[in-house]
Amino acid sequence: MDKRAARLLEPFGPDEIKWRAGTVSRDGKKAMMLAYLTSRAVMERLDDVFGVFGWEDRYQDLPGGGVECTIRVWDEDRERWIEKTDAADPTQIEGTKGGRSDSLKRAAVKLGIGRYLYSSADNWAQVKEGWARNGGINISSKGKHVGWIDRPTLRLQSAGARRVQEAQEAARGADVAQERRKESPEQTEQRRATHHDSWEADRKAFCAAITKASGGAFGYDDVKAWALSQGWPAPSAWISSKRVNLIGAIDDNKGGTFDKIVRFKAGE
Repeated sequence: MDKRAARLLEPFGPDEIKWRAGTVSRDGKKAMMLAYLTSRAVMERLDDVFGVFGWEDRYQDLPGGGVECTIRVWDEDRERWIEKTDAADPTQIEGTKGGRSDSLKRAAVKLGIGRYLYSSADNWAQVKEGWARNGGINISSKGKHVGWIDRPTLRLQSAGARRVQEAQEAARGADVAQERRKESPEQTEQRRATHHDSWEADRKAFCAAITKASGGAFGYDDVKAWALSQGWPAPSAWISSKRVNLIGAIDDNKGGTFDKIVRFKAGE
């Protein structure tokens, strides 16, 4: 997977993902929430990957009121345009404008943009009485307001989560590979002494896992300092399986690992 393809597949931040109710239970107490992207988010991703002048979109009205969108992107390697096309019906709220927006997003999915959202697990949410507050979302059923929900957290099925992970790893891998091509043999040797080859792919998740397993009592820098005090290499130089074992030891306090790091941080 090349770097541009990886960047197209990269997940979006929580603030870029929008939510709407797909189904509301008969009693109005639960709502199935569906995650989606705005057309603006799609256009910004295309700008980021291909540049403002590296892509274009065309629309064609279809019999029955539907709209067809074709996205063309410039492939620098092959020196030719690549096209992806899909269609959508006009929406009830914005008519043709809504149909064009939906057709753009559908065509973008064929380029990989936001495709992982189609693998989201069922996001049933409890509907609260009243109107939304603190960033919540108002819920309506059959044109009638029924309450509101807290903003959902995206949960992916295994296939979707795997695609997100693969895209993130591919993007990081492309950047890392480019940097490593610039290394001298001495720099390569020094890097491998402090950073295992799996570190770049594991770093973010590992640091987050430490904070979660410790309940926020300490973070990666504390674990690194503790490991060095034991005469061990920094965790960045460990193989992935050893880092996983450490997270488990912290979570279960195996061998008093959690207590030892807490005491070390406190200077005891």
